[in-house]
Amino acid sequence: MEAVPKQPLLGHQPGLEGLRGLAIVPVVFFHVFDRHPKGGWLGVDLFFVLSGFLITTLLLEEHERHGTISLRAFYLRRALRLLPALWAMLAVTVTALAAAGMLGSAEASGAIAGFTYTSNFAGEFGVDLSYFRHLWSLAIEEQFYFAWPLLLILSLRHLKVRTVAILTCCLVVSVTLVRAVAFLDMRFDSILIGCAASLALCLEPQIRRVATTPGVFFAAVGVLLFLGLTVGWTGRESGLFVLISASFSLAAAVVVVGALDGTGGALLRLARRLLTVTPLLFVGRISYALYLWHLPIQGLVNESSLPATMGTQPSRLLIVILSVAVATCSYFFVEKPFLRQKRRLARTPSI
Repeated sequence: MEAVPKQPLLGHQPGLEGLRGLAIVPVVFFHVFDRHPKGGWLGVDLFFVLSGFLITTLLLEEHERHGTISLRAFYLRRALRLLPALWAMLAVTVTALAAAGMLGSAEASGAIAGFTYTSNFAGEFGVDLSYFRHLWSLAIEEQFYFAWPLLLILSLRHLKVRTVAILTCCLVVSVTLVRAVAFLDMRFDSILIGCAASLALCLEPQIRRVATTPGVFFAAVGVLLFLGLTVGWTGRESGLFVLISASFSLAAAVVVVGALDGTGGALLRLARRLLTVTPLLFVGRISYALYLWHLPIQGLVNESSLPATMGTQPSRLLIVILSVAVATCSYFFVEKPFLRQKRRLARTPSI
C-alpha cells in the first residue's frame, strides 16, 4: 500500500462556498425565467465538479491522517447532509399537493423516485416526475458516491497514487464517450473530472501554480462565462450536448483549483475576494435547499391563479423570493442541526 503524498489540509475554503452560489443562481434562473441565461443548465456541472473535488480531497486527507477511510462514517455523513432537507421537501410538497387535490400518479412517481434516488433512471425511461424532475442530479451523485469511496480505498491499497490518477482520467474519457454514443444524461464524467483534479493536486501540488496563472485561470473563467451565457439547451440526444458539458466541467475544475486560498497574484486575490462577498456566501450555504425547493415552488405557483393575477414576470420574481425564503428556513431549522452532527463525525478538519 502506497501512502498518499503529504499535502497541506484543504481547510475551510470560502471561495468554494462562493462557487456554489455562482452555480445555483443560473440553474434557478434557467428554470424559472424560461431558460435564461441560456447555459444556466450547466450550473449542475459546476456542482458536480465541486462535489467530486471536495469529497475526493477529504477522503485523501482522511487516508493520510488515519491510514484508512471509514465507509461507515462517510455514508453516515452523507446521510446527515442530504436526507433531512430532501425528506422535508418531499413531505411538505406531497402534503401540499394532496391537500390541493393535485397529487396524481406523476407526482407520486416523482416523489418515490426522489426518495429512492432513482430519478435519473426513471427519467431515462420516460417517467413523468412532475415537480420532482430535478432530483435526477441528486440520484447521479449518490449512485456515484455509493461506489467511489470503495473504489478509492481498493485503488490506494494496491496501486500507486499516480496510477490511480491516470486511471481516473481514463475513466473520465470512457464515461464521456459512453454518454456521447448512448445519449445518456448520466453526468458521472463531470464528477470524475473533479475527482481527477483532486488526485492530480494531491500528487503534484505545483498544479495549483498552473491553475492560478492569470492566463490559465481567467481563460477558464472565460469559458465558463461564454458557455453559461450563450449556449442554450441542445437536447441530450446530441454529441454537442456531451462536448459542451465536458468542456464546461474541465474549465470548472481549473477554476475550482484556482479558487483555493494560497498562491496567485493580485488578480487572483481579487477574484477570491469577489467569491467571498457575504451575499454570495449566503446563497452558497443555502444552495442545496434552494435547489430542492425552487421547482416544487415554481410548480405550485404556476398551478395557482397568481400568474394570471400578477402577470408572468412578477410571478417569476415571487417564485425566486419564496424559494430563497423557504431554502433559508430549511438551512437554519432542518439542515443545520444535522450538519453539527455531521461535523462531529468528520475525520479531517477540512470542511
